[in-house]
Amino acid sequence: MLQQLLIIFAVNYAGIILTDLLHLPLPGTIIGMFLLLGLLVSGVLKLKSIEKTADFILVNMVFLFLPPSVKLLNYIALLKDSFFRILILVVVTTVITMVATGKTVNYLIERGEKKKDGNVK
Repeated sequence: MLQQLLIIFAVNYAGIILTDLLHLPLPGTIIGMFLLLGLLVSGVLKLKSIEKTADFILVNMVFLFLPPSVKLLNYIALLKDSFFRILILVVVTTVITMVATGKTVNYLIERGEKKKDGNVK
């Protein structure tokens, strides 16, 4: 499991280095996740080589949100002043995300059904 964790961290760190070297406008961790996706899709990295650790991280994801949540306490005054604006923003973006996810899933399901019927190449 340690080897799997090191693979995930190495790919993530490669994304951070790429962001710094190329002055990309995205966080390095996001670039790292895109690198990981590319490695998995291309077959360079097999899912079996990181599956156990990835499952562990997903199951325990709530613990990964604790440090940023605690850090928010430093900005409690700002949050109090802008509470309703932040609340509206969270609700609106959540609805947008849910709609976009639902539309995407429906599209993919319909596309999969058409492939079964032989209508799509």
